Amino acid sequence: MPLQRKPEPKERPGYRYETCTVCGKRWNIAKGQKYRYMAMYAHTAHIGGRLMKKIVELPRGMKVDVFALPDDFDEQIRQAFADYTDGTSSDYTYQDKLAFIDCVRKYLHHAVDSTVCVKDLVLETYEANLDEQWELTDIGEFNTLEFMEYAFDKGRTNLYAHYTGDHHIDDKIMEMVVRIIKVVIAYGDD
Repeated sequence: MPLQRKPEPKERPGYRYETCTVCGKRWNIAKGQKYRYMAMYAHTAHIGGRLMKKIVELPRGMKVDVFALPDDFDEQIRQAFADYTDGTSSDYTYQDKLAFIDCVRKYLHHAVDSTVCVKDLVLETYEANLDEQWELTDIGEFNTLEFMEYAFDKGRTNLYAHYTGDHHIDDKIMEMVVRIIKVVIAYGDD
């Protein structure tokens, strides 16, 4: 007996519906929600049958879901950069543009505070050694050239990266980064 598909639920009259731009499924917006972005947070996005949602933190206190960027995302980035570069001479705006993009990179890699990064790396190494070899890590192992090389490699935070290990999420993050770079580079040319 072949598997039968569940029939698509019928839309109820009196409810507003939106269509997911990723999977094409429709979902209803709860009564009283007037803005599309509010519904997007309830729906998120579907990929491979899973609900996908990834909130990333950006400079100037911005937090966005890469699967549901706000309609005014470019304007929010423009305003965040304007706040960032406020007080800098226009002769040095190019430096602020590169520094802001650098800040985005650091936030995406959770590398804003280097002390926390080093502690996390030491803890990660300690836990890996305990899990794999059932041994406590000797403090001397952190003073070796191998560990320093490992820490240096982990510290390289490229814009092109596997941020989460899930290519669906990473692709969306990289699309967002390219959009941020375009907005920041174009700032002042308007």
